[in-house]
Amino acid sequence: MVTVAGETLAADLRDLERPAVLVVENAVYDWQMIESLARLLGCEDVIDAKEDSRLGVYNGGGKDGATRHAVDQAAQFSRTKRVVLVIDSDSFHSTDRTGNHEKAEAAAREGVSSHVLSFREMENYISNRVLARQPKKAVGMSSMAKRLTSLKNFSPEQRAYFDMKHGFKGKSQRGPDQKGRHSGKAGATYVIPPRHGDLYDQVAEQDLITLQEGFGTDLPGLFLQEVMRGGISERDLDGLGPGAKRELQSMFEMIRGVI
Repeated sequence: MVTVAGETLAADLRDLERPAVLVVENAVYDWQMIESLARLLGCEDVIDAKEDSRLGVYNGGGKDGATRHAVDQAAQFSRTKRVVLVIDSDSFHSTDRTGNHEKAEAAAREGVSSHVLSFREMENYISNRVLARQPKKAVGMSSMAKRLTSLKNFSPEQRAYFDMKHGFKGKSQRGPDQKGRHSGKAGATYVIPPRHGDLYDQVAEQDLITLQEGFGTDLPGLFLQEVMRGGISERDLDGLGPGAKRELQSMFEMIRGVI
């Protein structure tokens, strides 16, 4: 006769035999970011777990897909839900609560360990030294060096919620929730979404014009490349603000907790 305790133990053992699960929005770019940060912060054991198949990294295909997939994965575990969900906040300032926070909370109610990044997106955790290594390609009216100079004029909070990929040019769509400002010069229009509030009101207009173009979509790969070649160190993360490293370390502790 199998006792309740025996059944519980058997369920726990089955859960431990399964690989832990990390669900992200994009398994290529987000893992490049996570691997880069893990190497900088001394969390190589997380990388080892993935390479040893003790941790599976799953592609959610966006926030909604990642949340659903994390919940589905958690349901595969009987008792110990060894699943972590990491998604962008998409926040426009430090107190901006988005639907992504609600998605993560819903997943957490199903047993998923959820981490919503404090900064706007993964790319906001890339240091300036990495951006300085990006190939200098002329894009729009601004050179890479000029964009980086303007970015360095931002406060840590302004940098944390800047659209690193698309800049103040914004994505292709425009609507009533976006407002454009024009300097009176041809090609010097930039878009600051109203949800930023007054975050960028004190920024020099020339910096806003320069940053109408972002830094592109290939930043995670560049980040990992620079980390692997030894051109970046943990100290380079200090410029992101006093709480950035603490948050990232907390994220890795959550991942370690399910491995």
